[in-house]
Amino acid sequence: MVAPQGGGASPFTPATGTGELLYEPQRMKRSAPLDITNGPEGLWDKLFSVPGADGVRTVYVNWDADYIYLGVEIPEATMVRFDIDGADDGWLRGTDNLAVQIGPSVSGLSPVVTAYRFDTVQNRDHPVWAASPIPTSQIKALAGKTSRGTYAALIALPQSEKIGLLRVNGKKFGVRVDAGDLPDPSSETNFLSLRPMFRLSLSDFITARTTNNLTIRVTRDSPEVVMGEGFKATLEVKNNNSEPVRVARMHLQGSKGSAALLDMSTFTATDIPPGKTIKRELRSAPAPNAPLGSLTMEGKVELENGETSVALTSIDRVEPYQLTFDMDKNPIPLSLILEKGNIRELKVVLRSRVRARNTAKFTLTLPSQLGLESGSLTRERILGYRDDVQGTLYKIRIPAGLTFGVYPLEATAEIAGRLYKGSGEIVIVK
Repeated sequence: MVAPQGGGASPFTPATGTGELLYEPQRMKRSAPLDITNGPEGLWDKLFSVPGADGVRTVYVNWDADYIYLGVEIPEATMVRFDIDGADDGWLRGTDNLAVQIGPSVSGLSPVVTAYRFDTVQNRDHPVWAASPIPTSQIKALAGKTSRGTYAALIALPQSEKIGLLRVNGKKFGVRVDAGDLPDPSSETNFLSLRPMFRLSLSDFITARTTNNLTIRVTRDSPEVVMGEGFKATLEVKNNNSEPVRVARMHLQGSKGSAALLDMSTFTATDIPPGKTIKRELRSAPAPNAPLGSLTMEGKVELENGETSVALTSIDRVEPYQLTFDMDKNPIPLSLILEKGNIRELKVVLRSRVRARNTAKFTLTLPSQLGLESGSLTRERILGYRDDVQGTLYKIRIPAGLTFGVYPLEATAEIAGRLYKGSGEIVIVK
């Protein structure tokens, strides 16, 4: 796709020619490593590159179940800013717009990350910069020189749902990349940019099409693979022509950083009849050292003229069990508990992703000022099959006379030698 043209000079827009940039709007689900030494090249998915007199500037975007990954690799160190339109409704609409700046690290320290929310709702005539709903302390960031001598700035943005950007397949959003400091939040005139916003969508698979009209797709039998288990990947190649087409070779293998973590297979030349689809399968298990997160499998098709096309699919390597911590997050006014106190319910639920039968031990840890309406802080449940869901309901007693403040809670579930945690807080306000 060609990005729209925008005004003003920027290291991330062409200085000559038409000002157009070719980019891929579908952003692949892939857990991208925050690795400065090797940089993002070959491990992240490129959004676009801009050549310059002093070198190439490249922008990368990926995502997984936990993070939106944003990165740049440029010739020299500089401040880098990402403007994110989480709801894909325009930078001048709503409260879903977030600007995140990452500065060069100094003396080996972590880079400084600054973030503001661009709010057009408080005052439609004069939009304002407001506090970021995502604490900068929770944004992972690295910046520095790569082994190639370039400069890389990489961030992993959590909790993007707070700006309307749910990390799910098909979600659309906008991204703009620029250099230099964030605008002065107190300024009324310098917070607008005329440069283009790239309209993107999150994808957990990408199909491909060859120049001779073959459609390539990769599927998997499950979106998740548990540690120690395997999955089946299928390469599908459809001939959309009225004549047979010969394929020189086909491959199923891990893509980029997943190449060393997944099995691979090569399939020999074959003729595909007109209108028909051929399938090739591979059973694979992630390597024991594969990290949790989204791995990527690619299906590659080589034609006899040397042309190569690649389709992608993701698969999440996950823990055997998943814990959820569900409680009303709304603050409790102090006036509601002055005389009779209050009760807040907490549901702690564990879902099994394995066939094994195991006993889960739930434990709730409360501040000394809080207690339970009834029952024990420690409880047991049996999970007997894949997709079995078991949990417990805690009724937390908030005593009369409790002072305002934040009261942290932690719930754990111990099962099959592993410990799963969830946390939250009860907030009492004046």
